[in-house]
Amino acid sequence: MSENEVSAEVMAAAEKAGISEELLKGEQRLQLELEFVLALANLDYVHHLAQLNYFKRDSFVRYLRYLMYFKQPAYAKMIVYPQALQILELLQHETFRGWMSIPAKVAEMKQQQQVHWQHHREDTVMMSMGMQAEVTSIDMQHSA
Repeated sequence: MSENEVSAEVMAAAEKAGISEELLKGEQRLQLELEFVLALANLDYVHHLAQLNYFKRDSFVRYLRYLMYFKQPAYAKMIVYPQALQILELLQHETFRGWMSIPAKVAEMKQQQQVHWQHHREDTVMMSMGMQAEVTSIDMQHSA
C-alpha cells in the first residue's frame, strides 16, 4: 500500500467515525512526515541516509526544505525530540549534509548531543529543585 492509499478497513472505520477519506489521507501524511522528522534526532539514521546518497538528490533536499513547516508553533508542539528540528535545520545546509557522510563528524555530533542531554538533565533537575525550594518558601510564608 502506498502512502496515499488507505486500506478498506481503515476507510470503513473512518467512515463510521465520520472522517472523510481526504482528511484521513492528510492525517496519514502528517503522521509519516512527523515520524520522519523525529527520526532525524538519530544521527546514525542521518548518517545512513547520507551513505545512501539521499542528500545528493535534489528532490530529497527539496523534501527536507518542505519539512521545515514543523518549525511553526502549531506543528513544533508535536515534536517529541527537539534536537530533530535542529538537525532538520542543519540539513538545509549543503556542508552539513556532506559532513553526515563522514563517520568522524557523525561521532563528534553524537558526542555533542550526549553532552547536551547530560547537562540539560542536570540543569532541569537543578531548576526543579530551585522551584521546589521557592514553592516551599512561599508555602511557609503563607502558613505563618
